[in-house]
Amino acid sequence: MTSEEVKKYINQVAFSGAEEFVKKYDDKVEDAGIIGHFGLGFYSAFMVAENVEIYTKSYQDEPAVKWSCDGSPKFKLNETNKETRGTDIVLHIAKDSVEF
Repeated sequence: MTSEEVKKYINQVAFSGAEEFVKKYDDKVEDAGIIGHFGLGFYSAFMVAENVEIYTKSYQDEPAVKWSCDGSPKFKLNETNKETRGTDIVLHIAKDSVEF
């Protein structure tokens, strides 16, 4: 992902497009729901991690970035030296969640 994509898809779980999506599929099968469409599963990582880091490099000619967050609304987004394209997610497991 690019820096802009990280801001859009990681930081804005319920970004304005979510409302449009819900309206579009409101009359569809109830089981479809919106789970899996807005990053809610990703944010469950904070149930066991005290800090989550994402290292990502786009296929586009953009710098690689590192996103870091402790589960609060605050996050850090910086350029990093990731050489290969793709995304790595690192969970720093909390002491009270090691068993998981």
